[in-house]
Amino acid sequence: MAKRPEHLAPPEIFYNDDEAKKYSQNTRIIEIQEEMSERAYELLLLPEDEPQLILDVGCGSGLSGSVLEENGHYWMGIDISQAMLDVAVDREVEGDLLLGDMGEGMPFKAGSFDGAISISALQWLCNADKSHHVPQKRLYQFFTTLYACLTRNARAVFQFYPENADQIDMITGQALRSGFHGGVVVDYPNSSKSKKYYLVLMTGGVQQLPAGLGTEENSEQIPYSRKRELTKNIRGKNPKRSKDWIMQKKERRRQQGSDTRADSKLRNETKVLTNLISRNFISKSKNLYDVLGITPAATQADIKAAYYKLSKAYHPDTATDKSSGDNFRAITEAYEVLGNYRLKKLYDKGIIHTAGKDYAHHSRGSERTQAYDEPDHEDDPTTKFYKSRLRQQHTGKAKVYDFDEWTQSHYGETFKNQQETKKRKDSKSNRDLRHTDKTGSRNALFGLLAVVVCFVIIAEYVSHTRLDVVDPALVKSNKSRDN
Repeated sequence: MAKRPEHLAPPEIFYNDDEAKKYSQNTRIIEIQEEMSERAYELLLLPEDEPQLILDVGCGSGLSGSVLEENGHYWMGIDISQAMLDVAVDREVEGDLLLGDMGEGMPFKAGSFDGAISISALQWLCNADKSHHVPQKRLYQFFTTLYACLTRNARAVFQFYPENADQIDMITGQALRSGFHGGVVVDYPNSSKSKKYYLVLMTGGVQQLPAGLGTEENSEQIPYSRKRELTKNIRGKNPKRSKDWIMQKKERRRQQGSDTRADSKLRNETKVLTNLISRNFISKSKNLYDVLGITPAATQADIKAAYYKLSKAYHPDTATDKSSGDNFRAITEAYEVLGNYRLKKLYDKGIIHTAGKDYAHHSRGSERTQAYDEPDHEDDPTTKFYKSRLRQQHTGKAKVYDFDEWTQSHYGETFKNQQETKKRKDSKSNRDLRHTDKTGSRNALFGLLAVVVCFVIIAEYVSHTRLDVVDPALVKSNKSRDN
């Protein structure tokens, strides 16, 4: 699915010179813009005999303004893209053009316009292109200033592309909060391609909204016309959501390496049965066991060995007999049924109405019928494999799922990566903690050593200072007193 333009870049950047040229050269874009502009003009309900001054918000290259000109009205346009306004100037439109951001408000005097129109611009206000942008505040600023510059009983019609229902609620909520009345009109609501949203706002009292186009079906229309419209342009392709379309899509996803659900066993086996019966592959004159030269008690390994042996002998590329082609076809038909354990059981039971039905009427106690009606104990590993795939792992009507196995298969790799990431983070944290402890111990040791050194230096300095300050006369008197 293509990304929305407002998610790619701000409007002043997205609508550059290359994008602006499309609105003057691409006939398809011009046609769509004119159709939406004519519908918006119709919803404005302007008087036909009196020219009005209309504000075109997000006027772009002036395509919507040209529709107003054709209906005899004057208009003024505002847009944030300089490139789009340059295209409008090159087209020599009659309306006045103004470069500005609608989210900053309408810079016009009160009561200046008799109506407003906007095509494919309103949804840009729902996106925050800058850090200080708040969609709710920008919408409120726009609707408040627009309400002020419209005359009494004027209308404003906005064609926009909402991303979801929350955007519609946010836009209509801010519009009604600003003083407008009205709501959203949806044209062709049942069409995913032709659906268009129009926000119709009125400055006067509460009025009834116009009905959207395509909301009333003509009773004379054929009820299957919608299905015909969906399939008329497929040009040899498979219709969407058909069986062939689903199988083709699944095969394409497998080639791309995407996760794809396995084909239903019932669907595959039904397809085999349909091909066998519709093409008359199963011979009604011979028993399939006789074709392969085996007995009903043969294991899957015996069936496969017999098929390989006979297919080499009767292959049309190696055999010269004219009947080798029919024999090879019969061998292939027999193996397609007997090589599938489930189809083999159906064949033994006579559900496939071929010669196997004759075998089904034999003794009910035979080894062949007992293999279907009662649990048997096969020693052949191939047969055990097929039978193990048929066994149900639960009882009762409700399915029992192994959620541990499902979680492991879907999220096992994710859990493993998360655990490894957590281990690496824990290991790094422990290393950092040990490094911090070692650094702290080393710093404490150096600090203690520095204190000891300082203490020794101070003590040495004090001792020398004390010797220098001793008075010699006092020492001499002390000696004489001692004598």
